[in-house]
Amino acid sequence: MALIRGHRSLIGVDIGSRAIKAAQLRRARGAWKVEAIASMPRATDGALLEPAEAWQLAEVLERQGFAGRNVVLAAPPEMVMAERLELPPRAAGVPIEQLARLEVARMRKCVPDSFELACWDLPTAERAAKATQVAAVACPVAGASELLDAFESSGLSVVALDTFSCALARVCASPGSAAGTVAALNLGWSAASLVVRCGEAIVYERSLHDSGLKPLLERLASDLDLEADVAEHLMFDLGLGPSRPESDDAGKVAGEARERIAEHFDALAAELRASVMYLNREYARWPVARAAVMGGGALLPGATSYLAKALELDVSEAPAADWVECPAALRPGFTAALAGSIGLAMHRP
Repeated sequence: MALIRGHRSLIGVDIGSRAIKAAQLRRARGAWKVEAIASMPRATDGALLEPAEAWQLAEVLERQGFAGRNVVLAAPPEMVMAERLELPPRAAGVPIEQLARLEVARMRKCVPDSFELACWDLPTAERAAKATQVAAVACPVAGASELLDAFESSGLSVVALDTFSCALARVCASPGSAAGTVAALNLGWSAASLVVRCGEAIVYERSLHDSGLKPLLERLASDLDLEADVAEHLMFDLGLGPSRPESDDAGKVAGEARERIAEHFDALAAELRASVMYLNREYARWPVARAAVMGGGALLPGATSYLAKALELDVSEAPAADWVECPAALRPGFTAALAGSIGLAMHRP
């Protein structure tokens, strides 16, 4: 079912730990345009989606002007099995996809037909020019069925199950973004994730669970003996922006909060530097050109510029203009936190 020129896309639904984000686009004359966006807070951080929550989402989509009930979801990260495989060279009669399925089943100790699989060739790394380098992602059928049932009970029809990394990669490759090897850094609530795209292929992905916003919030609240809402205010309103005078108690707390936020991002930057060094060794002909910061963490004041300085890399918040054209009426709510849902809406069935 290909998209008809000028018609609305599927509804991309990003089920985050703290909020569910949704987006619907229209593609016309080779460009994407935002048609509708929504963000719905979750009752419990990181909980499995319940049918009642899916019903609530369906009502939100209807109120916010979404058309149709066909959605595309990202499989929950804990369900996704991602592997990098080294298979025989491609040649006539060599069943690369079948071999990839068998190899994933062997590595994960499961039955080959118990999961859905997608795979793609990787650019030839410097150290392995003779074999076929393949990236494979799989999702168990049983686990996915529970998620799909919750949605379909609400009247929403799940047309496709995608991966969050593929969604971020699409945003990186959208018109206006830089060519070459580009990294998408998603600063999410429960974890940060790094996805690197080289040409048409995702060549690397990594989750950093200690680098999410929730661990940072918990540390601020614990170390500084703050209520959660005060810690959240310091994180999202102060962040890594200019320091405030410490002439009073409030200024002192703000300074201590900024120090801890900086320590959190210093640790994240150290992990990212290690990943970039590895990639630049593996793909010396295609070094990482730039990084785009996405997710709720991109909204922290000063976070993007702080990472740019720490990484000595061209790092910028992925601007809305790089992804899609957005009408003026929707711009106040169109932020980097919607990157995942935008990338899912770009999915082509």
